[in-house]
Amino acid sequence: MRFTHLFVLLFITLTPAFSQNYLLTGTVEDPQEEEGIPLATVALLNPEDSTIVSGTTTDLDGYFELEKVKKGQYLIKVQYLGYQTTYLPVNADQDKTISTIELNPQAQTLDEVVILGEATMSTQKGDTTQFNAGAYTTLADASGKDLVEKMPGIMMQDGKLQAQGEDVAKILIDGKPFFGNNVKLALESLPAEIIDKVQVYDKKSDKAELSGFDDGDEARTINIITKPDSKRAQFGRTSGGYGSDDRYELGANVNFFNDDRRITVTGMSNNVNAVSYSADPNSQDEVRTQNGIINTNNIGVQFSNEWNDKLEVSGSYHYSHRNNEGASQLTREYILPSDSGQIYDQSNTQDNLNQDHRFNLRVEYEMDDRNKFIFKPRISLVNDQNNTSMDGATALNANPINETSNKRSNDHQNNDYSGSLLYSHKFDKKGRSLTINTHGGYHTNTDLSYRTGHNIFYNENAPTTEDLNQKSTLARTGISWSARGSFTEGFGDRSMIELEYGIGNRIDDSDKLLYDIYEDPDGPNDELRLDTSLSNTFESYYISQEIELGYQYKIENFKAQAELEYEHVSLQNNQFFPAPFVNDRTVSAFLPTLRLDYEWTKNKNVELNYYTWTGKPSIGQLQSVINDANPLRLSTGNPDLDPTYTHRLRMRFKARNPENEHSFYAGASSRITEDYIANSTFIAEEYTPITDDIALEKGSQLVKPVNVDGYWNLWAYANYGLPLKFIQSNFNVWSAAGLTRRPGVINETSNLSKSTGLRAGISLSSNISDKIDFNISTRSSYNFVDNTLRPQLNNRYFNQRSRIRADWIIWKGLTYRTDISHRMDSGLSDGYNNNVLLVNMSLGKKIMKQNLGEISLKVYDLFNENNNISRNINELYIEDRQNTVLQQYFMLNFTYNIRHFSKGATREDFDI
Repeated sequence: MRFTHLFVLLFITLTPAFSQNYLLTGTVEDPQEEEGIPLATVALLNPEDSTIVSGTTTDLDGYFELEKVKKGQYLIKVQYLGYQTTYLPVNADQDKTISTIELNPQAQTLDEVVILGEATMSTQKGDTTQFNAGAYTTLADASGKDLVEKMPGIMMQDGKLQAQGEDVAKILIDGKPFFGNNVKLALESLPAEIIDKVQVYDKKSDKAELSGFDDGDEARTINIITKPDSKRAQFGRTSGGYGSDDRYELGANVNFFNDDRRITVTGMSNNVNAVSYSADPNSQDEVRTQNGIINTNNIGVQFSNEWNDKLEVSGSYHYSHRNNEGASQLTREYILPSDSGQIYDQSNTQDNLNQDHRFNLRVEYEMDDRNKFIFKPRISLVNDQNNTSMDGATALNANPINETSNKRSNDHQNNDYSGSLLYSHKFDKKGRSLTINTHGGYHTNTDLSYRTGHNIFYNENAPTTEDLNQKSTLARTGISWSARGSFTEGFGDRSMIELEYGIGNRIDDSDKLLYDIYEDPDGPNDELRLDTSLSNTFESYYISQEIELGYQYKIENFKAQAELEYEHVSLQNNQFFPAPFVNDRTVSAFLPTLRLDYEWTKNKNVELNYYTWTGKPSIGQLQSVINDANPLRLSTGNPDLDPTYTHRLRMRFKARNPENEHSFYAGASSRITEDYIANSTFIAEEYTPITDDIALEKGSQLVKPVNVDGYWNLWAYANYGLPLKFIQSNFNVWSAAGLTRRPGVINETSNLSKSTGLRAGISLSSNISDKIDFNISTRSSYNFVDNTLRPQLNNRYFNQRSRIRADWIIWKGLTYRTDISHRMDSGLSDGYNNNVLLVNMSLGKKIMKQNLGEISLKVYDLFNENNNISRNINELYIEDRQNTVLQQYFMLNFTYNIRHFSKGATREDFDI
């Protein structure tokens, strides 16, 4: 933390030394009156796309100043009510005084005629969808998250923000990284009123953007373009509240924007299950998915700045401290070859403490127009301290087979240090470039745990019992490095080829030791005896080399790219203890790629791509050591695992009608995985030895990963949105369908579990005024589950989620907010079907100057009905689970909105 403060202070201090921005001044005048025009709007535009770079207003004498303008060509746009808008080109190459800008009066004035122009809701530019924030109305204190959820195709799904059917992985602010990959934190840190445009697209990797040759490494991204007046401003929100059952929440989010230098600080502390920042007085959006009762303390800092048009630095630091207490219970019905299935019931309690530090940095240095470096270090330090208890029992036709009762405490450390350095050089010839990318990483994973347990196995004669008192240690170290070089050569204006070579290695060491504790009744020292049957020392090497040849062809509205990569992998697995052995082998594969992009019209775009890749087994899947965390369900690794080989075919279509603002998005994808890593589960029907020292009692299980073929999935999504002008609202309807076939092995018999999901939803969001805001949505899901081993367990279940969120400023700052959700599940196991109405609401009063403050009384879970029930299905069992969740409380809350924008400008001045 001290290092972060020093780092930020250093960059702030050095800013003036590197700055080479310019000052543009001038005067706006009425040529007939020969007087300056006060309060005229002056905007500095990018001449390529007319986006606003900076802006201000004239003083009483018509004088204006545009500060810290970067070198380049611009357009100055000047406008004032009753005068013709004037444009003037300007070259910012030094401090400059612009000649007097004359505004001519409108040629004709029409009395009692009002012309209202409606802002365009969205535009389609190739594969980028751009939404105009001014076309969506929110309350003055709404967050960026509230705004983007009004836009077609963007919604929260299962706690994640999705855009056009896919999870959003990155958030950019004016094209710059913002809080790493923490999407929700980034959107909740920005007020909706500073947002000018919202762009949705797939961001390419740095290497692809620099070379112009796609490498398939892309992430669904939202880029927030801010309004000019927010580029020099301080804004944010603070909140605090205290309520019944000692519930409390404190939160602060402050942004300091000064052109290219931007700092955001967020912090929060609460015991109401809010795990990321939000200061909405009625914020309950995320807490329903959290298991247990969570006490959270977070702080985060985001920083970015540019120097001398050459050096750009952005970074973030985030610290989180969480304590989670709760309980859960589950029921599993196993899919066995016989007609009679086993039922497993389990109950758990937990008291977990999690602390993590995450630091990300991005440094871009552009030596000149042809040479560029990008350096990206990353540090993640995670410490988990857990105290858990678990009681489990297996039964067959209501007859007990086994029981277990366990208590465990452990201290777990998981640290990652990684970094990448990319260098790009562009030659004089168009299309010719060289890109070199290196990456290195160091990972450590340690665990110290203690466990006591009591097991009962019901045999045909008398039950047998087993008592456990154990200490276990885990020490894992991973070192990885890779280097990749790419050379591209252009042929004319339409074609390009790429030749690429890469090499990399991953070295993993894992030592897992388990000791039986024998208590000394006569002394203070207990005796530790190593259990060799449950201990293992293991090392894995994974060396890969790839060579690739690619070809790209593009014309004005069409782009095609094909690549063929040959990959050679060497795997070496060495076990040193308890019995040494070496397992070496090589695997080779050809990996083709095809990508087609066609801009049908200016407002229609279609994309088709086919990717292939291989996947490495994890060290946990490779290490052959018995894990008896649950004595009724042992697990082990498999050093004979091969890499997986995956094919993916994906299609996307985007269309927009600019005349009626209708939009349509559709997508479909298919994935097939060869050598899929599945579980092979052996369920003992009688006492069965598996090693010289370990045996399975009747009903116990041993789970081992194996390579099998037969995994595939299909997925399709469509969204249609349109404005309903007669009620000033936006309407969206969407549907999705998925089919997954997942192979597995049970008692050496193959089982194919096929899961089909049909989903559909509608939403209606208001666009009425800044006094009333609502969002009504409902989504339904119908699921079919079939398996080949036991068709009697084929299953159908249905769930529906509906939500009404409404904010209303009733009169003179009196504010009512409500968040109502209904959850219905049917077709689950006995006792798990669910029908819950969760009602949250608040009544508040806007106070202080400009209504920047609000005091409110809110209630969470008005009818005290909240619960958390879910269903999980795999190739082995069908599981229904219920967890402890937060329930009813009342709270008195105070919120203050910080708003300080650049002098001489208001938000309305830039609504162009």
